[in-house]
Amino acid sequence: MNTLLAGLQSGVSISELAQKLNRSITSLSIKRKRLAKIGMTYNDKHKDKKYEANLKYLQDVNPKSILDLYAGPKSFYKNHVEKVVSNDLNYGGHEYQNRAELVLADLYAKKKRFDIVDLDPFGSAFPCFEMAVQVAKIGLVVTFGELGHKRWKRTDYTRRTYRIYNAEDLSLISFSAYIDEVARRYKKRAVIHSSYNWHNIGRVYFLLQDLPKQPPRI
Repeated sequence: MNTLLAGLQSGVSISELAQKLNRSITSLSIKRKRLAKIGMTYNDKHKDKKYEANLKYLQDVNPKSILDLYAGPKSFYKNHVEKVVSNDLNYGGHEYQNRAELVLADLYAKKKRFDIVDLDPFGSAFPCFEMAVQVAKIGLVVTFGELGHKRWKRTDYTRRTYRIYNAEDLSLISFSAYIDEVARRYKKRAVIHSSYNWHNIGRVYFLLQDLPKQPPRI
């Protein structure tokens, strides 16, 4: 790990480090991504674009309340939305400091609902989807770190979760379709408002709509 960190900090390429360490380029690239997550720098270069996308979504949706489950040091929404409840496992200063799915379970049990739920993890928010579509009233925002698996043609995780078996099917369309599938279990639709792909990291802004009631059978 120290050799990898030192090499990256000095500007040595991944291919050179792979040869020096007798490791594959793929394994070192995955390791670099994990180190970035540990150091809380993962996705930093996309922050400005993400914040701009957030603002566009807020202007259209005009929510009064937001649940920000992976808020980082400070929730972006604090200065933009009337009521913000935030959480982050790695930072204090929030209403919650716990795993996102446990926070959702607590709020769901207390019958707390929010106009928007934002899921912006370093990795995958998959464990949160079921409760998030129930706690959210108007919209749901999801960052899909799993999109990066396509680069390495790895589907071991997405097979177990999204039922995506081929690397070619790793796309925001496929992930979004799964969110809609979950929403429909609770008589809602998850309609894409906007989506972004920032170098193997995807973020989708959904609008949640109630499914029309079916007329009774005669």
